[in-house]
Amino acid sequence: MPFDALMLSRLPGGILVAMLVVFASLALGLAGYVAVLDGLWRATRREAFLGLRRFWAKALLVVLGIAVIAAAAGAATGALGPTLAAATDRFPYRPAELVVSALLATALAVGAVSAARLRKEPDEVASCLALKMAIGMFVICAPLELTVGHGSRPELILGVAAAAAVLGVWGGVLCWRGTPERSRLFLAVCLLMGPLALVTPLAEWS
Repeated sequence: MPFDALMLSRLPGGILVAMLVVFASLALGLAGYVAVLDGLWRATRREAFLGLRRFWAKALLVVLGIAVIAAAAGAATGALGPTLAAATDRFPYRPAELVVSALLATALAVGAVSAARLRKEPDEVASCLALKMAIGMFVICAPLELTVGHGSRPELILGVAAAAAVLGVWGGVLCWRGTPERSRLFLAVCLLMGPLALVTPLAEWS
């Protein structure tokens, strides 16, 4: 279908909506992750958890700022109307679907960032802890993503959830052996799946 003037005029609004969906979802997931890290640090006083909390709290501020800017621009241009209407579809199942997708997207992002750091510094304690936490989220969130909600689910979401479930099982075996940070192949796969953190929220709203 060729791009005409109408499609081109709608493109900026579509980009704003996409940015809002992606970064609002990541902000939701990261807020929960930072809260968990804060709780773990207060309970254990391990410096690794404190370092992770500081790092991901900064990431949360950046992500939240982008989401707020996208929301303000989308509201000013009137691009948010259809998006907000779509959020009410299939209520009360919709909120659960969105939360689980946000958590899975966050796990993918944390896993990718941790893998990137561990490929350079395999002995970095904080990144190893973050990777194991991401694996735990794969184990929890992937099955929920496959079962939550009511009616048909986007095929892309189901594919991402299935891949994350496999990654969670694989990572669980490596954790049992005590070597997830030593598997170059596992780290590479986590890194390659990182972009799905952006795709998952968009697929959820498709």
